[in-house]
Amino acid sequence: MRLLKKLIKNNNNKFKQSFLLEVPVHIVRSPYSSYMTGVNMYHKWKSVSNDKVQPYVLVGGGVLFTNKNIPGTSSKIRGTYGAGLGLELNFNKDIGYSIEARYHHVSNGGIKKTK
Repeated sequence: MRLLKKLIKNNNNKFKQSFLLEVPVHIVRSPYSSYMTGVNMYHKWKSVSNDKVQPYVLVGGGVLFTNKNIPGTSSKIRGTYGAGLGLELNFNKDIGYSIEARYHHVSNGGIKKTK
């Protein structure tokens, strides 16, 4: 994290920081039907040294609500955190496309013990 802060401080014109508010909705159909929804906040660092291809990194977390228990946890309210890498591909000033891969962890934070 210190290295990233140092890079951003030394190259302010090459990196852009932003915050993302995400409201995910997940529907699980197998092995049983359930839903998950929540609110996540991510901090995003994007390289803006190139107008067409802009790589980025994001980290953050939030809260997740479900109507069924997830195996390994026993609470319907869970904390989440995640990190991701991505590319923004800008075709022109108004049209772009993002490709992203994320690690996403779901935990009950020890609120309730599993049996």
